[in-house]
Amino acid sequence: MTEKKYLKELGKRISEKREALGLSAQELAEKIDLSKVHVYRIEAGEHSTNILILRRIAKIFRIGLEDLVTFKER
Repeated sequence: MTEKKYLKELGKRISEKREALGLSAQELAEKIDLSKVHVYRIEAGEHSTNILILRRIAKIFRIGLEDLVTFKER
């Protein structure tokens, strides 16, 4: 998987899990101390982020970091 495709898939997963929890992008942004625009860019696959932010997101989603960032190759 290319880095660009990986970021798109990660963003899609974050968006889907956020919506499944009934959180808006603004609410997630506040919980992880980022701007709403930053969250939107991560979800769109337009911005990579650091491991600490991903760890905060996984904690809010109540999943392991590995479950958030690991994808099976197709």
